[in-house]
Amino acid sequence: MTYKPLIQQLFSLSDAPEGYDEETIAAAEKRLKCKLPDVLRDYYSALGRHAALNSAFNRLLPPEKLYLSDSGMLVFYTENQDVVIWGIDHEDFGKPNPAVYGSYDADREEWLLDADTMEHFLWSMAYVQAAMGGLEHLAFAEGLQENVMQQLENEWEEVKGITHQYYRFFLYKNTAIVLVPTNDKGAPLCAYLATNNETLFRELQQSILLTWDNSL
Repeated sequence: MTYKPLIQQLFSLSDAPEGYDEETIAAAEKRLKCKLPDVLRDYYSALGRHAALNSAFNRLLPPEKLYLSDSGMLVFYTENQDVVIWGIDHEDFGKPNPAVYGSYDADREEWLLDADTMEHFLWSMAYVQAAMGGLEHLAFAEGLQENVMQQLENEWEEVKGITHQYYRFFLYKNTAIVLVPTNDKGAPLCAYLATNNETLFRELQQSILLTWDNSL
């Protein structure tokens, strides 16, 4: 996985596997009567059991909880209040790195494209998890003015093209993240700052001119 080292660095993970064994994954495939996409299978094996990465905010379903929706979607990820679920279209089951769709309506009748590939979905969701509770030091701020957005765009690395959701991801040396949710016009709504480095956390709060709330 090309994004795996980036996730490991941001979450301060070791190289030791933190995933499910082959028996558990194979049992899920037998129950579902389909093979998991290679990228998802690899993720379960390498990182699937890491709590902060996979359940700090939204939730990666464990292999034994995977299920097929009424419309034939393989559901593997859920929003923290189960309002949204994410899955793979049954027509894509044979693909190693399929697109991921989200269902936002209670009847689960409509599925919207959220990521062009499984890799992009897992990558973007790792950033959401990091900013929303997965890292040790967290802060929230509102009132992002144009000068703050320009600062992030000029001084931080923006990771683009990995999600169709209304998020912008800014990374600082891949050890800190600012997550900026936007409206459907692209206007910033607020910012979440997160890192595992306390010293860097304080420095970044001083450098980004926002009123930060550390009570998350």
